[in-house]
Amino acid sequence: MTQSPTKREIIIEHLAAAFLRNGLGHTGLRGLGALAGTSDRMLIYYFGNKEALIKEVLEYISEQIASRLGQHIGDFPLDDRTLLDRMVAFGTSKDFKPYIQLWLEIVALAIRGEEPFTGVTRHLNHVWLGWIKDKLNRDQQHLSQTVYTSLQGILLYRLSQGEQ
Repeated sequence: MTQSPTKREIIIEHLAAAFLRNGLGHTGLRGLGALAGTSDRMLIYYFGNKEALIKEVLEYISEQIASRLGQHIGDFPLDDRTLLDRMVAFGTSKDFKPYIQLWLEIVALAIRGEEPFTGVTRHLNHVWLGWIKDKLNRDQQHLSQTVYTSLQGILLYRLSQGEQ
């Protein structure tokens, strides 16, 4: 028997969809509450503070990406070039565009030193480096950072050139 989602899970799902659709423009508590269909006080009740809420929503989105990407990549371990090629193919798909746009927005906010984005970016970079390392052949796991930075550079370039 499956359990129905909790109110907390519903809030995370609603905000994840809103962030992917509109970016992070409404990150004040009242705006977030409106997007989630609840009040700012209920957000505080469920998450403690705005930073924790945003972090959980962004981690949820990252988990969605990892799941979908894992299905797309297929069997692993892979060599670094094959993994990068498959990740680029997925990353440049039309369905992935909102995810990469949101990621670039998060990175830009982190570079400006805005919390919780600096901490979230550090955390997600660590998670993704580990994910990539796990998908690489054992003798190429040291290349996880090269694959990750190459992927981000390629996606940034293609998105900025209107290639997606």
